[in-house]
Amino acid sequence: IACKVLDQLNRKFPSAEIPAPIGSRGGWVQSPINSTAISLMSARDWLHAMRKYDSDKHHVYLKDSVIGGCRQLAQELQTAVKSNVSLFINILQTMPLDINVAYPEAIISGLGEIDLDTERAKEAVSAAFRWPAGAFDRSICWFVRRHPIVASDSLIIDRMFHVAEFGSAS
Repeated sequence: IACKVLDQLNRKFPSAEIPAPIGSRGGWVQSPINSTAISLMSARDWLHAMRKYDSDKHHVYLKDSVIGGCRQLAQELQTAVKSNVSLFINILQTMPLDINVAYPEAIISGLGEIDLDTERAKEAVSAAFRWPAGAFDRSICWFVRRHPIVASDSLIIDRMFHVAEFGSAS
Protein backbone atom coordinates (compact mmCIF):
# COMPACT_ATOMS: atom_id res chain seq x y z
CA ILE A 1 0.00 0.00 0.00
CA ALA A 2 2.90 2.36 0.74
CA CYS A 3 4.23 1.99 -2.81
CA LYS A 4 0.78 2.78 -4.18
CA VAL A 5 0.57 5.98 -2.12
CA LEU A 6 4.13 6.96 -3.12
CA ASP A 7 3.29 6.47 -6.83
CA GLN A 8 0.19 8.62 -6.40
CA LEU A 9 2.18 11.38 -4.69
CA ASN A 10 4.88 11.23 -7.40
CA ARG A 11 2.21 11.76 -10.06
CA LYS A 12 0.61 14.58 -8.09
CA PHE A 13 3.91 16.35 -7.30
CA PRO A 14 6.31 15.32 -10.08
CA SER A 15 9.10 17.82 -9.36
CA ALA A 16 8.88 17.90 -5.58
CA GLU A 17 11.98 17.02 -3.56
CA ILE A 18 11.50 14.36 -0.91
CA PRO A 19 12.29 15.98 2.44
CA ALA A 20 14.88 14.55 4.77
CA PRO A 21 13.44 12.25 7.43
CA ILE A 22 12.46 13.83 10.71
CA GLY A 23 12.36 12.02 14.03
CA SER A 24 14.08 8.98 15.38
CA ARG A 25 16.67 7.10 13.42
CA GLY A 26 18.18 3.79 14.30
CA GLY A 27 21.69 2.54 13.92
CA TRP A 28 25.19 2.81 15.29
CA VAL A 29 26.18 6.25 16.51
CA GLN A 30 29.83 6.80 15.71
CA SER A 31 32.48 8.62 17.68
CA PRO A 32 33.20 12.16 16.51
CA ILE A 33 36.87 11.14 16.19
CA ASN A 34 37.80 8.02 14.25
CA SER A 35 39.88 5.26 15.81
CA THR A 36 42.92 5.94 13.59
CA ALA A 37 43.13 9.54 14.82
CA ILE A 38 42.45 8.43 18.41
CA SER A 39 45.52 6.19 18.38
CA LEU A 40 47.69 9.24 17.62
CA MET A 41 46.25 11.62 20.24
CA SER A 42 48.40 13.18 22.96
CA ALA A 43 47.19 14.26 26.42
CA ARG A 44 46.70 17.78 25.06
CA ASP A 45 44.68 16.42 22.12
CA TRP A 46 42.48 14.42 24.49
CA LEU A 47 41.78 17.40 26.72
CA HIS A 48 40.94 19.53 23.68
CA ALA A 49 38.57 16.83 22.38
CA MET A 50 36.92 16.51 25.82
CA ARG A 51 36.23 20.25 25.77
CA LYS A 52 35.02 20.24 22.18
CA TYR A 53 32.70 17.25 22.63
CA ASP A 54 31.36 18.15 26.06
CA SER A 55 27.81 16.87 25.60
CA ASP A 56 25.56 14.63 23.52
CA LYS A 57 23.24 17.44 22.44
CA HIS A 58 24.38 17.85 18.86
CA HIS A 59 24.58 14.74 16.75
CA VAL A 60 25.48 15.10 13.09
CA TYR A 61 23.09 13.20 10.85
CA LEU A 62 24.65 12.04 7.61
CA LYS A 63 22.93 10.05 4.87
CA ASP A 64 24.02 6.64 6.17
CA SER A 65 25.33 7.32 9.67
CA VAL A 66 25.14 9.44 12.76
CA ILE A 67 28.14 11.11 14.41
CA GLY A 68 27.72 11.35 18.16
CA GLY A 69 29.31 13.35 20.92
CA CYS A 70 30.60 12.90 24.43
CA ARG A 71 29.26 9.43 25.11
CA GLN A 72 30.64 7.94 21.91
CA LEU A 73 34.05 9.58 22.39
CA ALA A 74 34.11 8.34 26.00
CA GLN A 75 33.59 4.78 24.72
CA GLU A 76 36.62 5.20 22.46
CA LEU A 77 38.55 6.64 25.40
CA GLN A 78 37.70 3.63 27.57
CA THR A 79 39.23 1.38 24.90
CA ALA A 80 42.25 3.63 24.28
CA VAL A 81 43.19 3.61 27.99
CA LYS A 82 44.37 0.02 27.71
CA SER A 83 47.06 0.90 25.18
CA ASN A 84 48.79 3.62 27.23
CA VAL A 85 48.06 3.32 30.95
CA SER A 86 50.59 5.97 32.03
CA LEU A 87 49.22 8.59 29.67
CA PHE A 88 45.65 8.12 30.84
CA ILE A 89 46.42 7.95 34.55
CA ASN A 90 48.29 11.23 34.06
CA ILE A 91 45.29 12.72 32.23
CA LEU A 92 42.98 11.53 35.02
CA GLN A 93 45.26 13.11 37.63
CA THR A 94 45.44 16.47 35.88
CA MET A 95 42.19 16.97 33.96
CA PRO A 96 40.02 19.85 35.12
CA LEU A 97 37.07 18.85 37.29
CA ASP A 98 34.61 20.71 35.06
CA ILE A 99 35.14 18.30 32.15
CA ASN A 100 32.12 16.10 31.47
CA VAL A 101 32.18 13.27 34.01
CA ALA A 102 31.80 10.71 31.21
CA TYR A 103 35.51 11.12 30.44
CA PRO A 104 37.09 10.43 33.85
CA GLU A 105 34.56 7.64 34.30
CA ALA A 106 35.65 6.13 30.97
CA ILE A 107 39.28 6.23 32.08
CA ILE A 108 38.62 4.52 35.42
CA SER A 109 36.37 1.97 33.70
CA GLY A 110 39.02 1.19 31.09
CA LEU A 111 41.68 0.82 33.78
CA GLY A 112 39.31 -1.43 35.70
CA GLU A 113 39.29 -3.86 32.77
CA ILE A 114 43.03 -4.56 32.83
CA ASP A 115 45.69 -5.73 35.27
CA LEU A 116 47.57 -2.94 37.03
CA ASP A 117 50.31 -3.01 39.60
CA THR A 118 49.30 -1.80 43.07
CA GLU A 119 50.88 1.65 42.79
CA ARG A 120 49.29 2.40 39.39
CA ALA A 121 45.92 1.18 40.67
CA LYS A 122 46.18 3.40 43.77
CA GLU A 123 47.17 6.39 41.63
CA ALA A 124 44.16 5.82 39.38
CA VAL A 125 41.56 5.47 42.11
CA SER A 126 43.02 8.38 44.08
CA ALA A 127 42.79 10.53 40.94
CA ALA A 128 39.17 9.45 40.45
CA PHE A 129 38.43 10.60 44.02
CA ARG A 130 39.13 14.17 42.91
CA TRP A 131 35.55 14.29 41.61
CA PRO A 132 32.71 14.79 44.08
CA ALA A 133 31.25 11.74 45.77
CA GLY A 134 28.54 10.28 43.61
CA ALA A 135 29.94 11.52 40.30
CA PHE A 136 30.81 8.00 39.14
CA ASP A 137 31.00 5.92 42.31
CA ARG A 138 29.66 2.82 40.56
CA SER A 139 32.65 2.73 38.21
CA ILE A 140 35.07 3.39 41.06
CA CYS A 141 33.52 0.51 43.01
CA TRP A 142 33.92 -1.80 40.02
CA PHE A 143 37.53 -0.66 39.72
CA VAL A 144 38.20 -1.45 43.40
CA ARG A 145 36.45 -4.79 42.99
CA ARG A 146 38.85 -5.60 40.13
CA HIS A 147 41.87 -4.28 42.11
CA PRO A 148 41.02 -5.04 45.76
CA ILE A 149 44.61 -4.48 46.91
CA VAL A 150 43.98 -0.70 46.67
CA ALA A 151 41.61 -1.01 49.64
CA SER A 152 44.69 -1.43 51.83
CA ASP A 153 44.98 2.36 51.57
CA SER A 154 42.93 3.84 54.42
CA LEU A 155 41.60 6.76 52.34
CA ILE A 156 40.36 4.40 49.65
CA ILE A 157 38.68 1.95 52.03
CA ASP A 158 37.09 4.86 53.93
CA ARG A 159 35.61 6.17 50.67
CA MET A 160 34.35 2.69 49.78
CA PHE A 161 32.64 2.39 53.18
CA HIS A 162 31.10 5.83 52.66
CA VAL A 163 29.81 4.80 49.22
CA ALA A 164 28.46 1.55 50.64
CA GLU A 165 26.61 3.36 53.41
CA PHE A 166 25.42 6.52 51.65
CA GLY A 167 25.98 6.11 47.91
CA SER A 168 23.89 4.79 45.10
CA ALA A 169 26.55 2.47 43.67
CA SER A 170 26.01 -1.25 43.84
